[in-house]
Amino acid sequence: MQEENLDNANPSPEGEKESVDQSVENPKPEAEKAATEKAETIEENPTEASEVQVEEQSIVEAATDDKEQKAEEDPFDSKPESIEEAPEGHHEEEHFEDEVELVEQIDVASMGKAELIIFVDGLIENPKLNIIKSHLNEAKDKFDAIVLEEKKAALAKWIEGGGVEDDFKPEKNPDNSKFFSGYKKVNKLRRDILHARSKEKDDNLKLKKDLLARMKDIIQNENDIPKAFNEFHNIQDKWREVGPVPGSEVKDLWMTYKLYVDKFYDLIKINRELQKLDQNKNLEIKANFCEQMEDLLAEKDFHRVMMRSRSLQNRWRSVGPVPRAKNDEIWTRFKTAIERLNERQEKHKEELKERYAKNLIKKTELCEKAEAYKSFESAKHSDWQSKIKEVVDLQNKWNKAGPVEKEHNEDIWKRFRSACSEFFKKKNEFYQSRKQDLKANIQLKTELCIQAEALQESDDWRDTSTEFKKLQDKWKESGRIPDRQSKDLWARFKKAGDVFFTRKSEHYAGFEKEQEANLKLKNELIDKIDKFSPGDDAKENLNQLKQFQREWMDIGFIPIKAKNAVQKKFRTAIDKQFNALNIDEVQKEKIKFSQKVDSLKAGSDSSHKIKSEKFHISKKLKSLEGEVNQLENNIGFFSHSKNAQDMKKSFEEKIEKAKEEIDILKEKLKLLKQA
Repeated sequence: MQEENLDNANPSPEGEKESVDQSVENPKPEAEKAATEKAETIEENPTEASEVQVEEQSIVEAATDDKEQKAEEDPFDSKPESIEEAPEGHHEEEHFEDEVELVEQIDVASMGKAELIIFVDGLIENPKLNIIKSHLNEAKDKFDAIVLEEKKAALAKWIEGGGVEDDFKPEKNPDNSKFFSGYKKVNKLRRDILHARSKEKDDNLKLKKDLLARMKDIIQNENDIPKAFNEFHNIQDKWREVGPVPGSEVKDLWMTYKLYVDKFYDLIKINRELQKLDQNKNLEIKANFCEQMEDLLAEKDFHRVMMRSRSLQNRWRSVGPVPRAKNDEIWTRFKTAIERLNERQEKHKEELKERYAKNLIKKTELCEKAEAYKSFESAKHSDWQSKIKEVVDLQNKWNKAGPVEKEHNEDIWKRFRSACSEFFKKKNEFYQSRKQDLKANIQLKTELCIQAEALQESDDWRDTSTEFKKLQDKWKESGRIPDRQSKDLWARFKKAGDVFFTRKSEHYAGFEKEQEANLKLKNELIDKIDKFSPGDDAKENLNQLKQFQREWMDIGFIPIKAKNAVQKKFRTAIDKQFNALNIDEVQKEKIKFSQKVDSLKAGSDSSHKIKSEKFHISKKLKSLEGEVNQLENNIGFFSHSKNAQDMKKSFEEKIEKAKEEIDILKEKLKLLKQA
């Protein structure tokens, strides 16, 4: 991707100085304005649009297996399919990091001086190339326009007061210097970022050229084919790991890479054994890709699912052929996982659409309510405080309403922001007319109290704690007020915080008590199991042990530090009682394993653990069945001598024991499939 040159975007030092020197002080108190706007301005949520944009992207299926089948006809006589497609895939990789930087919707045109300074300072702390590219110069133009208007207003006032235009000298404004200083820093940050990226690509280019040189050396000088084969594949693995290179070098690099791969496969195509090893290795790699793709079905982050799926499909195309007998099977498995992901993605998009439609209804209602405040007028401080609280409550509801479809996002947001902005503009005019800093500070602290009280009954412990910390920081930054009002407002603010944090402490204290109570119940149940004495009725004894297991599962969570020890103690006690029952071994193992399955289901990551247990049992079952078949085949070779009969009897006993274990494993698999 071509990188934008920022050198021409930087203002000259002389021009910047002139802009600052000729600016005039804003007649409105900047500190008061900034503080008020900070409390009242609704921050636009850029992720609403981007979330819809990302979620609507569909998962692209991998290339059809026809190409792969063709490559598998004779992979040493023809080039691997991945090499043919590699330049395109690499090019896609080259630009990936730029493509994911979605442009945020920022309304620079509506910002004032204080907001523009905050905007530029924010880019210094967290420089984002997409925002700098799209909005930084727009912010500078807006700031220059504001300074020019201020200068014109100051000149008009000077002349109106009897001054002569030639004698007019605008007062210096520190805000102007602050803005242009930040502007220069942001541009320098961007140049540094672009320089670092360029250097990284140059380093990657050198790495890839070194790898090509090693490839060439292997082709020309290595006579040990197995060694050459392994080294060549190691180089290919490292090649895939190297990041992007300068765009002008991509084609030449891949043409050279393709040429060397062609020559290498021509060199070793006569070695059929290596072909088989290569195909088996590719089969293992693709089986692993299948497992990773199937694991994505349980992933809840749909954006991550989409990115991981694309990555796996690109990597699939870069892997060579597999044994012909396994080709259809492995491809069908991979394609099926992709199709299931696509179905899940489509379902998720429909669910999002429904949710966004409901959110649009909520936000439309909030717009109508906010617009009702546009006509509000009052000369009383208390009336304004009441309405401010109501509008802030609307803003809080807006922030919690959730995202809407991208096509409606900007319009509905502008409508709500316009209504709120008009209300707060009138409110600002009311309070600015007083021109008293003490009253402005009282107002600010009162608003902080209202916001704190709105949070004191919240059950969102983590986020609300963060919000309280922000409110406390704002309180510390606010100015002084008379002692009488200071004590009253501080008591009010502190009370709201105390209410919330007391509720938070009580919540977590109650949770710990509940876990301790559950621990006591589980220990009592273990003692009860240890003391249990089976009766003569085997069925009744079995039912009682099952009841113990059900009681165990019904008890809730216990402290994590005691979990393993208590679980082991319970397992020992219940196994001891099961071993004492007069029932066949298959039934006994089935009951024991049923309890283990229940434990797996109740634990964390249950799906993965159950899947893993299935795999290990299936593997063991397959091994035993093969062993039984082998033993049964061997029995037929024994003669009728005494020694032969003894050996035959030994084999039959082994077969019988293995079949019993097979029955147990099959019962376990049934329980896992029902889980």
